[in-house]
Amino acid sequence: MRLGAVSTVLIRHPLREAARRMRALGLDCIEIGTAGYFPKNHCDPEALLSDDGALRRFEDTLAENELSLSAFAVHGEPLNPDPEAKELYKREFLNTCKLAEKLGVTRLTLLAGLPEGVEGDRCPNWILYPYPPINMQRLEWQWEKRLIPYWREQAKVAEGTSCAALF
Repeated sequence: MRLGAVSTVLIRHPLREAARRMRALGLDCIEIGTAGYFPKNHCDPEALLSDDGALRRFEDTLAENELSLSAFAVHGEPLNPDPEAKELYKREFLNTCKLAEKLGVTRLTLLAGLPEGVEGDRCPNWILYPYPPINMQRLEWQWEKRLIPYWREQAKVAEGTSCAALF
């Protein structure tokens, strides 16, 4: 059995220090946050994709600490009704998929997303309670019109890359 953790538990430290500490704890694997709510101090896919030297240093940091890269974490807001938030997530997700493919990473951890409660809302809102009865219709709308179509489209994006293992 191999054990790992998300590097963001040590987000206040540079990746090299976080990796060293994780290895000292006896961990074998590392999951690294790349997008969404995670800061980019452990991994910035856009920067690594555009700088071979930075990518090599990233890989060397993991190798010198004998950690395998188990997954990239993309924990953001893919269904936010704010177009800017949605576009930022899309760009970060695509860059993470490209980096995963380049490094042979076959797993991403994702958040499903939080859509608006009803069409036209400007604020994310997930229906949690079946009362009043209209909420059940709203919840069905969220699944059928937002979540399922969105993730079907993302599965198409990931097809043909190492990200295809996600779906």
